[in-house]
Amino acid sequence: MAGFSASTRILVLCTFRVIMRRKLIGSGTPTSKPMDNEEKFKLLKMLDQLELNELVQALHRIERIEGLLYYYLVTATLDHFGYDGEMTVRYATRRYGRWRGEEMRQAHLALGKEIHMETLIRNWDAASVYLAQDSVQKGYFSPHYVVHDITLCPVADVWRERGFYRWGHVYCDEFHQACAGTYHPDGHVVIHQNKMKGDKICSFHWVMPPRETPCKFDPPTALGIRLAESYQAENELEGALYALKRGHRLVGGVYQAFATQAREDFGAQGLASTWHGLCQWGAERGRIMREAHQELGIEPQPANMIRYSDLPCQYVCEIEELEVKPDRYSFRVTKSPIIQSLLDYDLSDLVEPFYREVYRAMAATYLPGAKVSLESDNPNEIDLTIER
Repeated sequence: MAGFSASTRILVLCTFRVIMRRKLIGSGTPTSKPMDNEEKFKLLKMLDQLELNELVQALHRIERIEGLLYYYLVTATLDHFGYDGEMTVRYATRRYGRWRGEEMRQAHLALGKEIHMETLIRNWDAASVYLAQDSVQKGYFSPHYVVHDITLCPVADVWRERGFYRWGHVYCDEFHQACAGTYHPDGHVVIHQNKMKGDKICSFHWVMPPRETPCKFDPPTALGIRLAESYQAENELEGALYALKRGHRLVGGVYQAFATQAREDFGAQGLASTWHGLCQWGAERGRIMREAHQELGIEPQPANMIRYSDLPCQYVCEIEELEVKPDRYSFRVTKSPIIQSLLDYDLSDLVEPFYREVYRAMAATYLPGAKVSLESDNPNEIDLTIER
């Protein structure tokens, strides 16, 4: 299938998977020849590989989507506040690094792992841990010193495409050090080659000087125990799925870091800049999805904006369809790693603005003239209607 685009290959793989699953469970014609156990085993292995291919493509997309989100939140902050906004960007990036370092430490403690640099890198949270595993695993690993290169980074690709070198470099420095130092108070990182400086690779040196008396950490928390569930994969397919689930949560982490920092620094005006960044992010995602769907022969309509979303929610979210018509689609999000990432820190007030700004802007470019309405009486779920 080398002659097809990535999106076309995904559609073909999805179609083939549905056909094969129907055949496997015996939903073919009454005259279909029953499959023996060996044939079923071969088909199951093939389906697993097809699903793995889809998940890998989804991991690439979510890395790019997260990179786009950071880009638009940074540019919105700088557009609104100029020089005064530069430290807000740095503080928000550090806040995001501390959040991830804390969450990874809690999850790893719940797994019974020792907290040091080797554990951190071998059990990284982002989708990149799966996409870049070949180059990372060639590195040098020890509890106090880890060296590895990153050759594949969809986030860096997004930033290079937009000439976002300066602030991409700021992200790499601020985020990684905040993450390492929160994960373990003695953790440090140096990135002496960096794609955001024009290098072809990112070269990481993670350092944790040994101390005579080891650090003592608090017992695993309820949050850590829950987060640890997405690190316990039993096979490659499950590993990719869990990486995708964690990646969705990180989108919420970027958003909450900027929203809370902007609110602390500039009050209501700070939140307005965050909403502006979300709008720009949603608008670009809508344009990209519309072009991709038209290329695939998928008609842009309200239901397809969600059913074939760039964020592959079908793997990690629970969505209940309430009304499906060609020009109107209502659905309820009852479980989402993005929502959960906000609720875990008592930030339920940030849930509705996220869906409002993102989906209205996305619908405007995916379906020009479309309107989006929202209802939410329960902080754990939200109802959305898209109509044109």
